Amino acid sequence: MNEKLQFGTEEAIKIQNFAEQTLEEIARRANEDGMDQIGLHSAICVCAVGWLKNNVGPDRTVEMLKQLSIIIKEENKDK
Repeated sequence: MNEKLQFGTEEAIKIQNFAEQTLEEIARRANEDGMDQIGLHSAICVCAVGWLKNNVGPDRTVEMLKQLSIIIKEENKDK
């Protein structure tokens, strides 16, 4: 497991903000080029999961995805 992926709440927020801003810029530029947004975001997700698998291992990646799916379901249970 890559220990560099261990960080506190403040650092996690900074990283998330950076990632969101970067993704918004990529999406804006891709949209200007007429690229399919769902295809773009799906490809980014696949690449991110592959990166995680290669850097933290498949077991931890699966656990992270399980936790993410629980959060998504909980945040959207009334919708």
